[in-house]
Amino acid sequence: MSVTRRPLVLSALALIGVGIAGGIAVEAPRLLKKRIHSPYDDITDQLADQDQAIKVGRAVIAKDRDFDAAKSANVLRIRKGTLADMAKADIKAGRTREANGWVLPESLPLVCAILAAQAARTG
Repeated sequence: MSVTRRPLVLSALALIGVGIAGGIAVEAPRLLKKRIHSPYDDITDQLADQDQAIKVGRAVIAKDRDFDAAKSANVLRIRKGTLADMAKADIKAGRTREANGWVLPESLPLVCAILAAQAARTG
């Protein structure tokens, strides 16, 4: 039995099309989701799920009434590197913060609090 070229090519194209359609269906909600934009995007854009980050950030702000987003952003910018790098360094140095019963590396709740403060400002 021999397979002709045309049905083989059409089948391959159909499989590629199904893969692309599936990828769009999975990623579209994340790509089209409204994101909060602020002067701190260089820091807050590293958070994958802004909705969950805002919840953590609100808990941090509730505990620290004197929270200042600008000062926190400057502290994080001085440290440089990615949020993951900062979190690893925080764990090594023993710098942690509590938010809603979770003990987290200090940089993560700070970024979340910055995002929550900006969400409160923009509505």
